[in-house]
Amino acid sequence: MEKLTDATPKKNLVAFFYELMRDHLPVGKVEQLVRNCEAPPETAVVFTNGALARYAQELANRITSPEGRVEDERDTGPTERGSVEDQG
Repeated sequence: MEKLTDATPKKNLVAFFYELMRDHLPVGKVEQLVRNCEAPPETAVVFTNGALARYAQELANRITSPEGRVEDERDTGPTERGSVEDQG
């Protein structure tokens, strides 16, 4: 069994998906969600809930940031990575 040691964005994402599929969602459901993200722009997910979209962006920033948690506007001001705008 492989052990994820260095905290890199890719390993953080692998660890997230592993735990998600091992403990919380069926593999097929996760696969469908990934396929939705890979869809062409005209069929891509539309963010209709601004608060949920911003939280999803915060989580994505945290899990893919090489430094770990990225401060958001509630903490110290705007993030370096930008924000998700409500497209609804």
